[in-house]
Amino acid sequence: MLVDTRRAEGAVEVAQGGLAEEEAFLHQASRHADGDSQAYERRCSGLERATKSHSQPAQRSLLPMRVQGPPWSVESDLRGLRGAVRSSVDKGWRSRANRLESGRRVSCALSEGVGPEGVKWAPAVPGTRFGAGEAEEDAMRTTTVDDELPDWSTLDNREWPTLIIGNGLSINLWSDFRYDSLFSKAMLSSEAADIFAELDTTNFETALECIHHARLVLEALRRRTNQVDTVYAEVRDALFEAVTDAHLKWSRFPVNSHKQIAETLDEYESVYTTNYDLCLYWSHLQNRARVDIVDYFWSQPDNRFDPADVTLRSPRLTPVYYLHGAVHLWQDDENDNGKWTNADGGNLLSLASNYTAKSSRRPLFVSEGTSRAKVRTIQRSPYLSFCLESLADDEQDAVIFGHSLSAQDQHIVDAINAGPKRKVAVSIYPSGNPQKVIEEKVRIQQALDRHRVSFYDSTTHPLGDPGLNIP
Repeated sequence: MLVDTRRAEGAVEVAQGGLAEEEAFLHQASRHADGDSQAYERRCSGLERATKSHSQPAQRSLLPMRVQGPPWSVESDLRGLRGAVRSSVDKGWRSRANRLESGRRVSCALSEGVGPEGVKWAPAVPGTRFGAGEAEEDAMRTTTVDDELPDWSTLDNREWPTLIIGNGLSINLWSDFRYDSLFSKAMLSSEAADIFAELDTTNFETALECIHHARLVLEALRRRTNQVDTVYAEVRDALFEAVTDAHLKWSRFPVNSHKQIAETLDEYESVYTTNYDLCLYWSHLQNRARVDIVDYFWSQPDNRFDPADVTLRSPRLTPVYYLHGAVHLWQDDENDNGKWTNADGGNLLSLASNYTAKSSRRPLFVSEGTSRAKVRTIQRSPYLSFCLESLADDEQDAVIFGHSLSAQDQHIVDAINAGPKRKVAVSIYPSGNPQKVIEEKVRIQQALDRHRVSFYDSTTHPLGDPGLNIP
């Protein structure tokens, strides 16, 4: 089953921007439809699925997510809030496709004086495409994509120094890490639950993104946003609590699973993860006598991150970077970052008691609904800024496992694209739906179009081994 990626690529590119680009897209779509209506329907269907739940209005200055101003006094009810959400989503996703250009946006985000000075982020190189390899000509605009997913063993015969891990690993270990499971465990007010219902989703990031857009609508109408801010904070905090509530208990984590995960990570030179849970950390701890894995929280006496002390003691060490924080990491009022250990109060899954009204520490946990909002949170943390900058500076061939590279993580895509052209192997779960596999390949190749992208069956990688699943 083949698809012309040039045409799918064109459908995304002409969808950029606001109303003007939307009109251009409609004009282009109708022109393509005259020649090949079936291809057009597939392209538009894939574009809508890939973008409509990952929106970001163009050229909009975003504000920090916190309650501001006097008490809520807008004469609107929950129906008005729902309408604002839905209207914002409809408007926002149309301009979302413009986010495929990399490097330059990250530069704008992290060079506003917040991050360390001197960090260089390379813009995307126009004209570089996926496909044939080193000798590929940039003028070759058409490449066919099929639904085949090779075994990981066909790619594992070469060096892959860098590993980037997403939630696919956690879900493979413990099905309760799926969003629908987390949602069932979340303690939400009726107002917040109604928003999930109206959006027909159990995905926290989608709900947060839409609530954020509702805030933008209210701001544009010069109406107060206190109620929206309150609901946003509630949903964000509920995600943290749901992750800890749904988390696999240490006693149920098989020793052999710890060993397989730790030894797999130890084969790489650098490991980056957007996962919040404790699975990687626990596996590292369980096997610390046989693996050389570190996390940069070695400043004593309380396991803090020291930006001036990030030199690895040995080339054998494999550093793990928690790009979005994790449930065992904290930040405080002095902008210090650190990690909790068992010595700080026992069970790491009972950390809520450490965050009291009198405590100066808060969870270091990035759960915002849009990429730009996530970058703002990252900017406020020296550790998270260091992690994202390290990913952007990484020039090694990379394996991506269990990560969707969605629009809500565009900053991750931008960081990967900030370096030179290199080989990137991306896992895709074999869903049994050939069209879905093709659409995923096209979307990811679009996102990483400056690199030489290959794909593999996620279930054939050691981290995707079905034997890791804990019943």
